[in-house]
Amino acid sequence: MLERLWDKYRYYVESVTGQHVTSPVRDIVYWRDRMFSNFFLYGLPVSSISLLPAVPIGILEGHSFLILFDVLVAVSIGWVGLNKNIPLKRRKLIVTGLFYAFALVTTANLGSYGPGVMYLMATTVFSTLILSARIGFGSVLLHLISCLFFALVIHFKLFSTPLIIQYGNPGSWLTFSSNLIFLSVLCVVMISKIINGLESTILKEVQLYNDLQQEATQTAQLHKKLKESAGHYKSLFVRNPSPMWVLEAKNFRFLQVNDAAVESYGYSHEEFLKLCVRDLRLPADPAALNEKLRDLLRLGRRFHYVTQHRKKNGEVIDVEIRSSTIILDGQPAILAIGRDITDQNRYIKAIEEQNDKLQEIAYIQSHTVRAPLASIMGLVNLIKIDNGKQPDPEIVEALDKAAKEFDEIIRKIADPALIYDIKSLNRFT
Repeated sequence: MLERLWDKYRYYVESVTGQHVTSPVRDIVYWRDRMFSNFFLYGLPVSSISLLPAVPIGILEGHSFLILFDVLVAVSIGWVGLNKNIPLKRRKLIVTGLFYAFALVTTANLGSYGPGVMYLMATTVFSTLILSARIGFGSVLLHLISCLFFALVIHFKLFSTPLIIQYGNPGSWLTFSSNLIFLSVLCVVMISKIINGLESTILKEVQLYNDLQQEATQTAQLHKKLKESAGHYKSLFVRNPSPMWVLEAKNFRFLQVNDAAVESYGYSHEEFLKLCVRDLRLPADPAALNEKLRDLLRLGRRFHYVTQHRKKNGEVIDVEIRSSTIILDGQPAILAIGRDITDQNRYIKAIEEQNDKLQEIAYIQSHTVRAPLASIMGLVNLIKIDNGKQPDPEIVEALDKAAKEFDEIIRKIADPALIYDIKSLNRFT
């Protein structure tokens, strides 16, 4: 029950003094405000408890005015300190002024044996802690003026005060009050030094906090870029339509393969990771392949070569390989992309064969065809010369022979196999 009441009271005090708002950066102003909040948090309950016995005792001893003034000051301090409508800095100044007024009145009514002198010292400490060293030195100046004022009161007996009986002359009072001034100045200097040191430390912490925030922001940006890079990698590698793989630098084993490689070669991802690149090659010259890959790692050059691979189903394909070195997980590796050029090579081979056929046709046309054709043309001329005469049987026979030879050559040129090759060439194109 008491704990719940205390929590509600603490929340109320912190809310009206601005301390319920948490700040990631707690500078010296925050801690001054925090001290002012704690003063009311703990000071109000304690002062209320101390006033309970002080009021009847003070009335019995004839200090009714002083007791009434004390109660008025306590109520005023509580009302001002917890009034959200008054700016916090103004509340601090008003509370400090009320404490100072209480200290002066108490000193005038009870002399130096009462708590007034202690409250004068406490006011200096309090104002330095919750406001600034400049306000603290201002309170020391007020102490000096107040002490000079009481010296005049003692000397001229301006009004009745126990100070006149306690000190008798201004010199004794000034000797006593000079210690108060000295201690007050010392308190302000020491507290300001401590606060300045704390402020310097806090500023360093704030700078460190800002640096950490900036680093966190940069880290978040780098993380975002890494995620974007991972997305680009997924697009460029995993989803690339051409087969791609990453090889281990030591044994040339597959570390990663993309979906196109799985689809093209027939091995699953798990099967690929159990193979090395030599398992795809024909057993023609593995030593040459190893030398190429080692040169690639040693010199860091890009390699481009054509080889043959065997798929999982045994089919042999011609592959154009382009590879370069990369760093994967801090270790050197080889990135390669393979392009199936089997159909392209077949197309090139078909073109070469067709060129051979065309060259053969050209040879036939330039040599074989021209001989019977020339014979036919000569025999025709002979027939023309023998105008009106019966053609010579030998000429007719020679003409028939040349025509048959020419027909045979034409049939060879129109060979169905050659026509099939042309159709095959058209299929590739």
